[in-house]
Amino acid sequence: MYNGRSQSTSPFFMSENYSTRNLYLTDYLLAKGIVLHQVQYLNHNKCIFHFKKSSRITDLVEEYLLGKGNVTPLHFVNCVQQVKDIIHSV
Repeated sequence: MYNGRSQSTSPFFMSENYSTRNLYLTDYLLAKGIVLHQVQYLNHNKCIFHFKKSSRITDLVEEYLLGKGNVTPLHFVNCVQQVKDIIHSV
């Protein structure tokens, strides 16, 4: 789920948020039910994805980076497509 987008810096992009440029990590977090709150567009092919920081996100990021996370393949592919649609809607 996506909540909004931004093309500039705002108070949202502070330490109370988790931010990443990793597309597949973003897809994984979405597949696990984490809400995408903002997308900050840096240029035509780079953006930063922003989530509200929580202990659950910290755990999921660790799972992902250690290769221990899992989601159903079809759900993950749907999340990949959702994020690509968001990126290319600008």
